[in-house]
Amino acid sequence: MQRARVPITLLPGRLLRCGALLLALLSSTSVHAQAVQVNAKPMRIGAAVSPDTVQVGDPFIMTVTVEVPAGARVTWPTATDSTLVSMRSDVRVSGSENGALRRETAEYDLTVWQVGAVKIAIPDIKVTVNNQETVVPLEAPTLFVKTVLPADTSLHVPKPGKDLLPRIVPWWEVWWPAFLILALLLLLWLLLRSRKKKRLNSSLDPFARAEHDFQRLDRLALNEAGEQGRFVALAIEVLRTYLSVRNPSATLALTSDELSTTVASDSRVPTQQLQPLLVEGDAIKFGRLPVSGAHARELAREARDIVSAVEQAEQARRAAEKVLERQQKRADRKKDTEARSLAEEKARVESRRGKSEAA
Repeated sequence: MQRARVPITLLPGRLLRCGALLLALLSSTSVHAQAVQVNAKPMRIGAAVSPDTVQVGDPFIMTVTVEVPAGARVTWPTATDSTLVSMRSDVRVSGSENGALRRETAEYDLTVWQVGAVKIAIPDIKVTVNNQETVVPLEAPTLFVKTVLPADTSLHVPKPGKDLLPRIVPWWEVWWPAFLILALLLLLWLLLRSRKKKRLNSSLDPFARAEHDFQRLDRLALNEAGEQGRFVALAIEVLRTYLSVRNPSATLALTSDELSTTVASDSRVPTQQLQPLLVEGDAIKFGRLPVSGAHARELAREARDIVSAVEQAEQARRAAEKVLERQQKRADRKKDTEARSLAEEKARVESRRGKSEAA
């Protein structure tokens, strides 16, 4: 494909053909028309802006029309954005044929940013006829741009400043004080509960604590609620806790068989009652052995009786120890009295002997 740049020549004889184009332009439109020849064939090009006078930033339309031979292809350029002019949308192209001629019209939707007389220049238009491309320059039309400032700029009053966009506050930034207060109240409640439990455990002896736990278990009414297995397991747990305090060797970590072996030598514990209770409790707790409500109450009562029996034996042992302690103290006091009496008697005898020898 060959490219040839052709000179612009006027064709006065063909001015009548573009009369329709010139009459179609508004009276306020700036018009520039020129004529060229492509391969000895006539071509006409013209440009107009509407309106011809705008303010800075106002949109306007530049219309470019070409008249080329039928079958020619027109390549329309895109106006490049600059500090003077910028495009607002894509180029809109329309065309029609009239015999041996073809007319194409392109509309450029533009915005101007420079005051004064501004030439609206776009890149050259390319016309292709019989695989030969011709670059056709367009004489830029002139647009008059008015300033938006007053004649005396000191009288210009700026627009008031707009408010800042409202900041969207996340919900956690609004509610965190409430969450903090709730967390502190929960921490305080847990602390008071822990201190109350410690005070209760420290103020009660093992038997009183066991009785308290049995009463609490009765208030839960697990047996009446159909949870007989849990009721029996908790009752045996209270029993084992009491035994671990009375006999430090019987820790809660021992199995039922180990516990029976550990307390076998403890005369306070009724092992004949304890061992069957532990075996049946393991079957209920781990083997899911079904148990009736009446039998569950009986097992819990048996656990409570074992605690009472151990406590009675413990109290009897303590009473016996107190009796032995008192007897030992009386024996010690009697021995001390006899020793003092012997020492005094010996001292008197020696004193008499010394006096007799001196005489």
